[in-house]
Amino acid sequence: MDETYLQSVLTSLGYGRELLSVKIIKDKATGLPLKYGFLEFNARENANNFYTNYNNRIIPNTSKLFKLNWASYGTSKSGSSNKTSSQDIQVYVGDLESSVTEHKLLEFFKSKYPSAYMSKIITDNATKLSKGYGFVKFTNNE
Repeated sequence: MDETYLQSVLTSLGYGRELLSVKIIKDKATGLPLKYGFLEFNARENANNFYTNYNNRIIPNTSKLFKLNWASYGTSKSGSSNKTSSQDIQVYVGDLESSVTEHKLLEFFKSKYPSAYMSKIITDNATKLSKGYGFVKFTNNE
């Protein structure tokens, strides 16, 4: 996969106008892709919509999954373990059953707290199974 391929995939999914850029990160020594990159959208709502609809879903015409996380630039990290930037609030969620997916976790919180925009379930590196806890991010503390 390269930037052109991902751009065409997102365009086919209806995000062509919302997508500002696609960047695949490459190893500086070999020039080979490091299997991750960045998608930049023209608005947070469009990025959130794409994340909600496609995280952990199959990339069209492949057997691979979209593994999406939020990244931002230009925000300072806080020393607090609950804050990920000057605006975003992150809470710990424990005792998750193995059937809970990031999508289900986010939808549950969004139904009660509309400012929820991201969830992350922590998995074991070797088995890829849930460790039974994760985090949910919110745009405000209300």
